[in-house]
Amino acid sequence: MNKLGLSLMAQYVNGSVESLKRELLYIENSGADCCELVLHGLDVVVGGHLLPHRAKRVIAALRERDLEYTIHLPHDLALNDEATAQMYEAVFLASIEFAQMAGARVIVFHAGMSKQYNKDAFLMEAERVRKIAEKASGTLLCIENPLILSDGIFTWGDSAKSIVQFCDLVNMPNLKITFDIGHYYLHSKGSREELLGAISTALPHIGHVHLHDNFGKPTMLLSHDYGQRIASGVADLHLPPGWGTIPVKEALNALKGFGGIINLEIEKRFCDEYASSLSLVRRILEERDA
Repeated sequence: MNKLGLSLMAQYVNGSVESLKRELLYIENSGADCCELVLHGLDVVVGGHLLPHRAKRVIAALRERDLEYTIHLPHDLALNDEATAQMYEAVFLASIEFAQMAGARVIVFHAGMSKQYNKDAFLMEAERVRKIAEKASGTLLCIENPLILSDGIFTWGDSAKSIVQFCDLVNMPNLKITFDIGHYYLHSKGSREELLGAISTALPHIGHVHLHDNFGKPTMLLSHDYGQRIASGVADLHLPPGWGTIPVKEALNALKGFGGIINLEIEKRFCDEYASSLSLVRRILEERDA
């Protein structure tokens, strides 16, 4: 059965090793097998360079817990922008160094997004990722379909077909897809059929999964605060599975054959639902695999 993880959002560590220890203990006690760390909450990479003394302290904290780890890179790490690609590539390479020191199995990064289509820029993104993957021996790099909130945004993560094309173009064995179920459901405007079809298309390339719930309403009330959007059920809510309208059971059934980590990206305000969410997903997987 798949191992299950919980995300540790950057703002709940915010550079504090003591906060990191507290949150890891809570995640372990909730019953997770794994924890997904967000790089920009750890302060182990500064200015595109790994800080060895800082990494040593963080890794010591990680090893206090009986958890496996994955790492999520900063969300705007766009390798398709010539102005920032070199800077972001340095961050990526430093994060690989940290992941290998920490024994993290997977590094997650978002597909780059642009407001204008530029074929050369998108090919450059694939070429940069290929070169990075060559330097990441033993580490699985997983490109995530990002959250797309408006029309006229160009990204390899626009569809399952295009993100598969990206993987084929890079053509490296340690590059796979992080399939974010919640993001794709929003992108499909709540279409169950489109979501399940996308999982089927991407399945041979999926190396990691993000699971969280919403109502498939991507762009309404974006000016409202998070609490109001929860009440109205709009946008990217990162709810516990079963709280929204994503067909969680069908999605997990469609992932049969995928053997990697399913990471629950649930907002911290719902932390008292961590254990029940993990139990729900485990029960579905046990029934699926029986």
